[in-house]
Amino acid sequence: MMKRLLTVVAFVAAALSMNAQVFKAESVKNFAKKNIMASPAKAATGTIWWGYGDINTVEDYGVLGTQRTETYDIAMRITGDNSSVVGKAIKAISVALYQKSVLKDVKVWLSTSLPTSASAANICCVDVPSADLVDLYTDSKTIDVELPEAYTVTNQGVYVGYTFTVTNVSGQGGQYPIVMLKETDVPNTLFISTPAIGGWQDAKQYGMCATRVLLEGEFASDNAAFADFGNIVVAMNGTVKKNVALIGKGVNQINNISYKMTIDGVDQEEKTVNVNPAISLGTTGNVEIEFPGASEAKVQDVKLTVTKVNGESSEVEANAATGKITTATVSKLVDRGIVVEEYTGTGCGWCPRGWVGMEKMREKFGDKFIGAAIHQYNSSDPMYITPANYAKLGFAGAPSCMINRASGGIDPYYGTGDDICDDIQAALEVPAVVGLDVTGEYNEDGTEVNAKATVEALIDGGPYAIEYVLIADGLEGGTSSWKQSNYYTSYSSSQLPEDIAPFGNGGAWGQDKVSLVFNDVAIASSYSSSMNQAEPIGTMTAGEVKENTFTLKMPTKAALKKAIILDKVAVLAFIINPDGTIENGAKFYLQPSEELGIADNATVKEATAVGYYSVDGRQLAQPQRGLNIVKMSDGSTVKIMVK
Repeated sequence: MMKRLLTVVAFVAAALSMNAQVFKAESVKNFAKKNIMASPAKAATGTIWWGYGDINTVEDYGVLGTQRTETYDIAMRITGDNSSVVGKAIKAISVALYQKSVLKDVKVWLSTSLPTSASAANICCVDVPSADLVDLYTDSKTIDVELPEAYTVTNQGVYVGYTFTVTNVSGQGGQYPIVMLKETDVPNTLFISTPAIGGWQDAKQYGMCATRVLLEGEFASDNAAFADFGNIVVAMNGTVKKNVALIGKGVNQINNISYKMTIDGVDQEEKTVNVNPAISLGTTGNVEIEFPGASEAKVQDVKLTVTKVNGESSEVEANAATGKITTATVSKLVDRGIVVEEYTGTGCGWCPRGWVGMEKMREKFGDKFIGAAIHQYNSSDPMYITPANYAKLGFAGAPSCMINRASGGIDPYYGTGDDICDDIQAALEVPAVVGLDVTGEYNEDGTEVNAKATVEALIDGGPYAIEYVLIADGLEGGTSSWKQSNYYTSYSSSQLPEDIAPFGNGGAWGQDKVSLVFNDVAIASSYSSSMNQAEPIGTMTAGEVKENTFTLKMPTKAALKKAIILDKVAVLAFIINPDGTIENGAKFYLQPSEELGIADNATVKEATAVGYYSVDGRQLAQPQRGLNIVKMSDGSTVKIMVK
């Protein structure tokens, strides 16, 4: 498994812009899982430490900040329907501080609503003496603060928070003082308020609050429940395996469960599956469940109920998670294209990581990877596409990406785990219920592209929309504005993952500004004035085929127009579900006519090799077996494979 490095995210001002940085945990004095969050899972009979995420198994942590000397309020919410916690008494709060030497006025608090300040918390607020502070940077510990009086959680719910003031931002500890767990987009897990961002913001897209509460009460030993799982698409007479979220609701670690599936009111055979990695109270893990398709096209209601935990059934609640199975009438399975839209820009110093991730997906998945690199980070970027000319996706910062617009932004290199390719593979395993093919051709002078999509419905559905995008490969330029900013020069190549290592100090691209060749760059779309101009597909019945056309205009900006190679331009088409997610994507590379020809900049440069490097950044006397990076005399770099 690829080792993921500590992520640092800049939570900058009211725009909530994000810049992400990765480096080895050891560079922050053993920010390691063996030391972090030392509070025991079970402190004594009738008491446990509880919080979102599993702090004892995650291998990386994020830190977040506005890079300003100001007061931070951070909180998570325990909801009133959380049966694991409601009715239990909170006796203490455990908080992870990054670097105590740059903090003052540390407080922990409880409140039934988000307060305007720590002192306004309506349940309690506890000042933490400076002498009692511990942190992760120097001590590899969390601070555990006992409350003056235990508080029993009611069905109103409660916010658990802490507050501090940053006094110095000359170093990383002051710039990024909030410690987070890596899981993102989990509701109620991270709220932040500072003067710079203008009050409380739901910041779950960045991670989860690394905070715990010490609960006292009666706890089930073995209990768990599935979370609702939405719509599962299965081929006719086939099966599909999908991960379903499982919530730990008992004190004992969950190693296996038995469950019952009910389809349209009919109980199926009980099955037992292992839970790996195991999960504990209040944390969520995934369990692989096999869903069967029907023998005809239909939508069926499905319930999943946990019947046993670790072989025991006495304490398991009969809570059923709900969803649907949609069976597609497919004797054939249509081609599935996975759309990956990346937010990036040449001015983003951490975006080389996104560049590597996009190249990795492109190489591994070929035509099934439908990539669109959206250069909107900085307007000085020659590849900049104005927000009004592309769908508004709401990225929090760069580099980040969306897969089929199914969730908020994720890292374009790591994805939701250790490798973005795992997320693509999982998406490919979901059958598409709409088939899609796209073609296109240039007009006579190459200023426009006439696109044509053929859409085939496998089930009744819709209404669907369609979007078109033009992307260009092989973009590069000789001016400074084309060079990619690179912050990885702050780290040696040996500190970085193998495929990012060339951007580190001593690597082939180990400079502050790097000349790269950019692929999958979005250069135009069917959006204009922030509106999609393509005619919607509408509702469709199973077996119906529709055609759709749209004309896209090629860029006219001189710097970009000069860099475009006409036979390296592709037209993309996306089928958009009613909920805004992408059901399918397709790609077609354009072929300019002989009359139109290939642009002058498509001619092969007469450049010679001036240096050879391994993928980990070591300079070589000559190419070696495997993948090599070659630096050319014109400043560009290419990859070659030696067998």
